[in-house]
Amino acid sequence: MPFPYQRARSFLENTLRQQLPHRLKAAAEEIVSLHLDPRNFPMSVEGNQRVIHNALAEGKNAEEVRRLISFEDTNAIRGVARVMARTHLNRQGIGSVTVHTPRAARTLSPRVLGIFDIFRDFPQEIGSFRAIACAWYELAKCWQGDADPQRCFSRAAVDVLGYLHQLEDETVALIEQGEMPPRALLGMMAGLPDDQIKEAQSWVKVVLGVSSGFRYLHQRYKLDPTILWQCLGAVRTAEDVFDLTRDAQRAVYEFGSALAPSFFADLGAPAFCKPDTHVLDSVSAIRGSSQSQSSAVAYVFQEAAWLASHGVHQVSPRQIDKIMFLGCSGRWYLILSEPLPNAGDTKKAFLRCLASA
Repeated sequence: MPFPYQRARSFLENTLRQQLPHRLKAAAEEIVSLHLDPRNFPMSVEGNQRVIHNALAEGKNAEEVRRLISFEDTNAIRGVARVMARTHLNRQGIGSVTVHTPRAARTLSPRVLGIFDIFRDFPQEIGSFRAIACAWYELAKCWQGDADPQRCFSRAAVDVLGYLHQLEDETVALIEQGEMPPRALLGMMAGLPDDQIKEAQSWVKVVLGVSSGFRYLHQRYKLDPTILWQCLGAVRTAEDVFDLTRDAQRAVYEFGSALAPSFFADLGAPAFCKPDTHVLDSVSAIRGSSQSQSSAVAYVFQEAAWLASHGVHQVSPRQIDKIMFLGCSGRWYLILSEPLPNAGDTKKAFLRCLASA
């Protein structure tokens, strides 16, 4: 069954008209356009919601509103590396690293992104675990006891980062070869008090994840975003998606089946589709049977190509993916910090809408 693009889009617009505050209801169509604009697919960096809401209430269109939002520049290696670091902050078990940062801004934690202001020889340094550990330790010492709770590093965090900063060359070599499990690193910190172990685990996970992610960018793409985008531009099928993400999973510490595709999607690649629960549930509803990750992603690519070839709508796989995400999650992240109310009921209605098309 063809993907019911217009029907699904109309559902999103009607949902916004029903659930948004009165002053924003008339902007429903522009809000959908804002979220489906491929230029807005990279991770957002900053946007004042009060200013955005005022602009929408005044009747500004999606093009005018997008100028109020900044996005990661993923055509530059700094933007690509920031997306890599931010992706790791969506993992489980690292709450100590992002503590005091609002949930909606978790991936913008200054304790993590602050290292980009510490590097003295960016981007050459980011392929080195030693350089990354040193930068983080320097940042932690600078911000220990800071009055801003989002920046402040605890004594335990400083101690853990100091430990990683001082690791022997042989241990660093094992880490960079992927042969030093985090459990072994934690075992070397056996003297830590019990109340610091959890925080130590969080920081070890993040430092290993981010450093191995940076090393992956160095080894696979030579820290050259042009090479990375050539690879992303070559993605044509579901098999291409899984080949790309599996390679990243093998190279990057704890880059699981959710984080790896999120990284590539959040770079803003239009020819990409995340095999997440929203895509699986949506395609299963359309086809009337449970779908595997590969069959669901294949459907999205197939339908994007069909819509384009039949002159119906020029949409990319990522746009179909976004429609499924918005309908299932209720997270209109460019204008709201929290999901719409009754997101669970809305998802059920959205899936019924797809199934009955």
